[in-house]
Amino acid sequence: MIAHIKKTLAVVGKWVHENQGVFVGFFGCLISAEVYIFPKSADIRLFSGLALYWILSRIGRLSSIRVLQLSLILFSIMSVSFLFSGTGVQTERIAVWFILFLAFGIVTQWRETVS
Repeated sequence: MIAHIKKTLAVVGKWVHENQGVFVGFFGCLISAEVYIFPKSADIRLFSGLALYWILSRIGRLSSIRVLQLSLILFSIMSVSFLFSGTGVQTERIAVWFILFLAFGIVTQWRETVS
């Protein structure tokens, strides 16, 4: 059972490492889908999404620049949402995701430069 889990994690990590751009774009789409599908925000979704990204980025050995690219994608989605709907609930929720991933990107970038 443990060998099967290790093998699955290795396959997922290899895919994430080989398809970094696709992974970041897909994660950006997942975040925007979460914002527009669920009417109310929940902290458990915010922090579980952040934890899921962290785990997958550790398994896939992604650099911190990928987190900052995801932040740029979220900033673009937030800008378009602001242009079309103003300061709506969805725009604010995307802004929360943007701030979380921007802070996460800054911390990971700092850790890479210190190491």
